[in-house]
Amino acid sequence: TVAFTDVTVTCQLDEFMTSCTSRPFTWFLLKKQGKTWKFALLQAAFALPLDILVLTGCIGLYLLFLIAFNWWTIIPVGILAMLLYTARVSLFSFCLPSVVCEDVGVCKAFSRGISQAVVRYWRVFWKTLIVIAVMTAVTILSLLYIENTWISTAVLSAVNFALFFLLKCVNIVEYFNANNRPYFHKRVYVEGTDCYNKRQRRLAKKSK
Repeated sequence: TVAFTDVTVTCQLDEFMTSCTSRPFTWFLLKKQGKTWKFALLQAAFALPLDILVLTGCIGLYLLFLIAFNWWTIIPVGILAMLLYTARVSLFSFCLPSVVCEDVGVCKAFSRGISQAVVRYWRVFWKTLIVIAVMTAVTILSLLYIENTWISTAVLSAVNFALFFLLKCVNIVEYFNANNRPYFHKRVYVEGTDCYNKRQRRLAKKSK
């Protein structure tokens, strides 16, 4: 479900960043069906095999050292899995913004996104790692300390959806920066407000 809303959400982010306007979610959802399906298929074709490889490899590593180190093996294996998953997510981080922002075919935009992500890979990697680490911590704490299954599911869903959205924001901002695309990001001071008056007083003091 999340994969089929990625293009729509990113279109809304792109429009808001470039013009400070926003059209309804359903408008983009219906208008961008072609890009949505093509992007979802490309993402499944490239990212899903890597995710399966990471999962099976880490499970195999855990079982290999389980006898020697007992259940403690899950800690280093879990950290390794998180790092590998972060590496995979970072590699494809610019594909979605490229598909949305570039006026080219979905396949070409997808491949262009990968090539651009490689250039700024480590800038994206550590930010992605922070988000995924928080998601992992919330998941573990929720499963360990929230006994009610419904409440645990609600907490996990709400927090992880919010963090997924945050990750999309990080990716599109990094994409804009990498391509020197202008976007609205500066604070706007409205005349007559307290923030505006304080700023004017600071500027007046500096000018003396």
